[in-house]
Amino acid sequence: MFEPGTSDQPLLQGARHYVISGLLAKGEQHPVNVLFGDALVHQSSARGERREGWELAGIANFPGVDHIRLAHHPLVSQQLQEWLS
Repeated sequence: MFEPGTSDQPLLQGARHYVISGLLAKGEQHPVNVLFGDALVHQSSARGERREGWELAGIANFPGVDHIRLAHHPLVSQQLQEWLS
């Protein structure tokens, strides 16, 4: 259970959780991506790599797609449709 004042937000029990992340440059190991992620969130943070108890049903990464464009990118829409069908 989540306790106020702690930084780790738990995932909802009984729900499937998915992660979509982007990266500024097309190459995943590009130095820009290592430093800036998608310009707002680093890939490791999006995936909850330092969070305990995060079990993800799916992870999709879109190199070359920044944080703002993720919401409207056709490949992201396609991935969501695949996961939810």
